[in-house]
Amino acid sequence: MRHLSDDLIQQYLDSPLIVNQNEVESHLLVCFECREKLEQYQKLYLHLSVESEVVPDKSFNLSVLAAVGRIESKKKSRQLVQIAGALSGIMLLVLSLNYFGLISWQGLLSAVKSTSANIFNPFYETVGLLVEKLNGNLELLAFAGLALLLFQLLDHSLLKHKVNRT
Repeated sequence: MRHLSDDLIQQYLDSPLIVNQNEVESHLLVCFECREKLEQYQKLYLHLSVESEVVPDKSFNLSVLAAVGRIESKKKSRQLVQIAGALSGIMLLVLSLNYFGLISWQGLLSAVKSTSANIFNPFYETVGLLVEKLNGNLELLAFAGLALLLFQLLDHSLLKHKVNRT
């Protein structure tokens, strides 16, 4: 004997005119399991139909807003860490390529110069001035930038740890 599906029983309870009432009711007369399912659904529907007023705790709004703030803070900190990580990776790649002699600073700067000449003319001028002022000490500048970036990441993670503890 095939039993009535849960969907069919629920449709029968919700709108009996849509389903074949005679077929459902004749099956319910002979099938104990489906009658039990029907009674369980009727109890559930009755329980759900009783309206009860839910009064949240006074601090509920504050706790929800605090949780939302923590989630937003984590999103922002993840973005900063991802950007800092990408910049660190790029700097490390360039430094490694220079160290192993695969690129030279002059070659890299001329590539940047040719690429940015049409688009970023002010940037090109700044890079040119920087090269003149540093007089070939770009490795020192790159290491200083990398160190600054790593200190920024450390500071950010320590601040995040301090905020999470409070």
